[in-house]
Amino acid sequence: MVDKVSSIFATEIKIDEAKNFWNEAKSASIFCHPSYLLEMGYKFKYFDADKGDELHCVWPLLNEQEKNSFTPNFSYFFGPFFKHDSADLPSYKSFSNNLKLINCLIKCVISESNNLLFSLLPEFQDIRPFSWWNYNKPDLPKFQIEVRYTARLDLSQTISHDDFQNRFR
Repeated sequence: MVDKVSSIFATEIKIDEAKNFWNEAKSASIFCHPSYLLEMGYKFKYFDADKGDELHCVWPLLNEQEKNSFTPNFSYFFGPFFKHDSADLPSYKSFSNNLKLINCLIKCVISESNNLLFSLLPEFQDIRPFSWWNYNKPDLPKFQIEVRYTARLDLSQTISHDDFQNRFR
């Protein structure tokens, strides 16, 4: 798939490319790593969205169930992940890049699967590309979004229960 306006390309990539991307990604779930998926015996593909010569986003897809995607058993955060942290960019640029990359990947991935089941990392900053998908096309399918994680606590500093409650309020 190609988005000619933004010069973003989405294609299937080889396992070695996915491994390299995973190793370079700032945040990626172990459940998305090709070695894990191979060890667990899954059939899978990886799709990437790139602009120019650099991969920016990769989406793993398990595809054993007749064009229905699924997530690995007992896994968390199996879905698209980025190479760079979007917090490193100004918010307008981050949103624009995220929207273009994910939209191009969605077009590619839905051609491989009748439905998509995935969960996003907490570092995934913006789910609007999914909520806006086919927004102005009432006859076409949309994503069903279930937000399950709404907060994370930084427990890197040891604090007492009382200090925690005082900071939380």
